[in-house]
Amino acid sequence: TILLMSSLAWAGSTTVVVGLSSGAGGGSACAGACNTAAAYEEWTSSTTDLGIGTAAGNYYCGFFWTPSENKCFCRVTFCITKAAGDISGKTFVVEFWTTTGTSLNEKLGSTTGVAGNNSWSGTTQAFDFSTHQQATASTTYAVTITMNEVDASNNAKIYLDGSGTWANANAARWNSDGSI
Repeated sequence: TILLMSSLAWAGSTTVVVGLSSGAGGGSACAGACNTAAAYEEWTSSTTDLGIGTAAGNYYCGFFWTPSENKCFCRVTFCITKAAGDISGKTFVVEFWTTTGTSLNEKLGSTTGVAGNNSWSGTTQAFDFSTHQQATASTTYAVTITMNEVDASNNAKIYLDGSGTWANANAARWNSDGSI
């Protein structure tokens, strides 16, 4: 089993993919229940501040990812900070997408929503998919976080490592239509 993570590095904070494994065709690697308690590795580097839902161009925040081998995962964690106002009524969701160029294309999976918390301050928050998400080697995907609305007065932010977020990944932000 190979477990990846990306850094949401601010003072050692991280984005973690848990239960990530490799597999020749992905099929057997994705079998069985999601292992959300598996170990992971960490990397840290410089950061990119991404405000979730702060403006139309930040409807989705996250990163492009091109795995070098087939992978499966079922949990992603982000370190989140309340940026403005009251986020207790907001629901945050992580989504896994195919991409076309720089645009989000087909949504492959979505986590259960997590209620915003006004005490978030570099808080590590787990987002669980109900089934394994399968990624094929040499194919570019996007992993995004959204609160499914734009609200400049009530929002949160994440910090992503622009060059080391999972292996072969780059930070990005998208409009609600999936375009950059």
